[in-house]
Amino acid sequence: MGADEELARSLARLAGSWYLPDAEEVRRRITAAAPALVPGCEQSAISLLDRHGGIVPVAATAEAAARAGRIQHETGSGPGLDAVRLRPVCRVGDLLLDEHWPETSRRIARETGIRCLLAVRLAAGDDVLGALNLYARAPYALGAAAETRAGLLCSHAALALAATDCRRTCAELRDALRSSRSIGIALGIVMAQRRVTPDEAFAVVRRCAQRQHRKVREVAADIVLTGEIPDARRPAPAARTPASAGDLLS
Repeated sequence: MGADEELARSLARLAGSWYLPDAEEVRRRITAAAPALVPGCEQSAISLLDRHGGIVPVAATAEAAARAGRIQHETGSGPGLDAVRLRPVCRVGDLLLDEHWPETSRRIARETGIRCLLAVRLAAGDDVLGALNLYARAPYALGAAAETRAGLLCSHAALALAATDCRRTCAELRDALRSSRSIGIALGIVMAQRRVTPDEAFAVVRRCAQRQHRKVREVAADIVLTGEIPDARRPAPAARTPASAGDLLS
């Protein structure tokens, strides 16, 4: 079996093991695969775009890799950030000699012992997700072969990350739809029994939730199940912790 065919089979096996509902575990498996598949790579880490457009370190195989990601986050510059924002691949042969991100590169080298860094964008189609950062203690350890393999690895990894995100979004939408339907039915029951408007019915359910330190959707589910409206004056159970206003409405 040739090296290319062996690599393709290894990636196929790994990709199959990454299709999981647990996003944290998917990230852990991706970072663990990099040192095994990419020549010269000793440690790796993932940084992802958050909902506000920030780039956040989310997983690393070792503390040095995690620290390198935090340094880039603190300084607001570095190959791992530029791989997300500007160009798909950023490679620094020797961080102590780097002139493109001098402050960041020298901090990484001094504080972690890492000397070589390769950052490759994680993208699914037109959607940029983040970057996979590969590290080595020896200067110029990550060369052209490492870049090629890292690119293949990131292609599979990005699809797995996107699939996990889609699963989470679908689950959240299902829960929201279920809660919305339950609240709507509960309001109908309150309106019929109390002969009130929709706004007044919601106020009744909300007062019950606040008095009992529960969420609106939980009280609504009870109303749907029993057909009875809880007594809004009933004191909260002593064992429960008061919920915030935001939680009560979620």
